Amino acid sequence: MMAAEEQGPMPAMTAGCPATTFHDFPPNEFSMPSDEAATTTTTATLGDDTPSLSERLRAEANDLYKQANYGGAAELYSRAIEFDSANPTLYANRAAANIMLKHWDDAIQDCRDATKLDPDLIKAYLRASKCYLYLGNINEATHQLELAKSSIQSNPTLHDNSVAVERDLSVISRVSQLFADYQAKRKAKDYKGALQQLEVAILTTDPSIKMNSKTTSTSISRLTDCREFDEAGRIIQVVTTAQPRNAQAITIRARLLFILDNHQASIIIQLLQNALAYDPENKPAREFLKQVKALEVAKREGNEAFQQQKWQDALNAYTRWLELDQEEGVGRAKILSNRATTYSKLGKPGEALKDASKSMEILELYSFPASASGVITTPQDLAICFHAPLFLKLYLRRADSLTKLEKYEEALRDYTVADTIKPNDHEIMHAIRNAQSAIKAAKRKDYYKILGLERNASESDVKKAYRTLALKFHPDKQAGLSDEEKEEANAKFKLISEAHSVLSDAKKRDLYDRGVDIDGASASDGQSGYGAPSGGMDDVLRMFMQQQAAQGFGGGGHGFEFGMGGNGPFGMGSGTYAQYGGGARPHSHGPRYPPRPGSGFTGGSQYPPRPGQSGSQPPPPPPPPRPPR
Repeated sequence: MMAAEEQGPMPAMTAGCPATTFHDFPPNEFSMPSDEAATTTTTATLGDDTPSLSERLRAEANDLYKQANYGGAAELYSRAIEFDSANPTLYANRAAANIMLKHWDDAIQDCRDATKLDPDLIKAYLRASKCYLYLGNINEATHQLELAKSSIQSNPTLHDNSVAVERDLSVISRVSQLFADYQAKRKAKDYKGALQQLEVAILTTDPSIKMNSKTTSTSISRLTDCREFDEAGRIIQVVTTAQPRNAQAITIRARLLFILDNHQASIIIQLLQNALAYDPENKPAREFLKQVKALEVAKREGNEAFQQQKWQDALNAYTRWLELDQEEGVGRAKILSNRATTYSKLGKPGEALKDASKSMEILELYSFPASASGVITTPQDLAICFHAPLFLKLYLRRADSLTKLEKYEEALRDYTVADTIKPNDHEIMHAIRNAQSAIKAAKRKDYYKILGLERNASESDVKKAYRTLALKFHPDKQAGLSDEEKEEANAKFKLISEAHSVLSDAKKRDLYDRGVDIDGASASDGQSGYGAPSGGMDDVLRMFMQQQAAQGFGGGGHGFEFGMGGNGPFGMGSGTYAQYGGGARPHSHGPRYPPRPGSGFTGGSQYPPRPGQSGSQPPPPPPPPRPPR
């Protein structure tokens, strides 16, 4: 007999199918006609009274069968066969009892013995066909009906059996086609479509076909493929309770536990060992047991290496686990999470990002099966699901990887989801603030990147990088270039000059590093370099004042030690630039506004005068006021 997977398991019956499988065919219906009985030979060595004893035993067995005592009936049929081993009816009747006991192989052997003794015993072929259908062997079920059909064609007296044979052939043909459709959809990983084909096949199948372990196992496997774990678990619980020694059902239960990863590996291994004890020839159980043991070894080696900070060894072990795994269950999501952390330790944020994302995808499918149909999973859903701690770990790992890859906006989104899963966590809130600052900083020109420097570069590193790049892109080096290439070189030279003007000045670099917008373009033109757009200047001034106050220049509520009075935010007059008491506007070459009366400011510009200009010259008149926006 072919293995179930090779020949294709039979579709499972639904709960609504009748359970009166063979009650329609009581054993006495298989008794030979009286004229055939008269010609039946008996065992010659048993004496003249042997046939009558055999008949009495058969009659008692028939009574037990009608009382649903199938075990007792089978035993009496066996005793009757001892006295009349050439009687095909006894084998056919014992086959009926074995079918009710779900002893499919024994029933098939009885049917074969019966048809060997009487090739025209049509109901034996019908019963054998149903047994093969129970076992999911559609080909052999069809073959038994073809044998019956051949006997009918060669013996006109058997014509009355044609209707039953054609009926069963039609059912098997329909089921076979539905099952072929199921296999095609399963191969295409259309698991829900495959399950629908099974259900149609069940409804089409002859009502006398009762649900059996192999067809039930097929149904459970497909439910598992569709991630209908609750229903699969319910069915397998019913089967294993009714048939605690059913090796195939135990194997599928072990697979279900493995996919959900909600039990220790030792429990799964014990289940598979039990299945093999009940059925040593169970190939799926043996192969799955081997796989689970190998996976457990790889996981243990990976975890031990990780704890010892042997990152490469841990990576190799986790990768081996992922290569061995064939189920893609929750356990795979956990190992991917572990490998993502390992990649991060090895300084490979790109690989860590891929593993974390894949892990989240798998975990979401098992936590929220509807997501496979396009239903959106919200952060609030993640916060209350069973796997919330693992989701939190994955979002934080992915956000960290995105940050290292300078994808700050994506990182902020992941940190925000993590904050929903675990609100008011100080570390997560700090990470959110850092991501927000990084987003703001990323919108500025990255002067370090322009010069090819790290953020901790020394002053000499800045000078060296500037000299190298300025020499390369200087206008004097552009001879022989096309107009387009010259334009590109000039643009690069300008950016290099901007970067150098900021990073070579300690104060400007400090402000730049703290997130203040510094306009290196104006500085590279020979100006002060603080020409920030509107909104950034207030930050510059505020930091400057705080820096001065921290150095001991802070006075009372009306000004600093040098007597700058007024009613501005720093107690130094009104207006942004008036806060300097008439000092130079940060991006000008001299005092732009005249000193306010009573300001106490006695000096001129805080910047040196331009060549040819005396420091004691009066300031230029203030510009006309800007029109209101």
